[in-house]
Amino acid sequence: WFSFPHAQRLRGGPAYVLSQFAQSLQLHAGFPMGAARRALDEVTKLARTKKRSGASNSIAKRTTFQTGLAPAHAKLEGARLYMYDCIARLQKAEQEADVLPEARSQARHLTDVALEVALWAYRQAGGSALRMTSPLQHIVRDLMGATQHVFVDEATLTEYGSMLLGGSDDTV
Repeated sequence: WFSFPHAQRLRGGPAYVLSQFAQSLQLHAGFPMGAARRALDEVTKLARTKKRSGASNSIAKRTTFQTGLAPAHAKLEGARLYMYDCIARLQKAEQEADVLPEARSQARHLTDVALEVALWAYRQAGGSALRMTSPLQHIVRDLMGATQHVFVDEATLTEYGSMLLGGSDDTV
């Protein structure tokens, strides 16, 4: 939806003054957040009714499920809030380059956290998650693809790590 690498802004607010990389960051970050949230919603709904073989209670009644669900929510919420903070600072920055490496690194982290949360949900669902009709199977597969996107590749971590070291060009 834009010419790459440069496009002239024709309309829109201050957020549209950002480079395509900064605008893409916001778009890319939304997908893993939504996918992981959906995975938690799906497994929570399933856990209320699904029973493991020979179990008298639903998965939701198991303390192992409950103690896994709480940190999954916390991890996702923490990554989401940090991403929102990076985006807000990016939109207010005098120099986009001061924030963009951190924001891209956070997009990578968010994508990794989203996959971790979705994999946890997938495992909790048991064998039914293997079915092609399972939303959890689709979510995990799509998030696996999102981790391969060039926008969140390892270079994002290297760039921000270098920035944290004071802009050193020394990379291992």
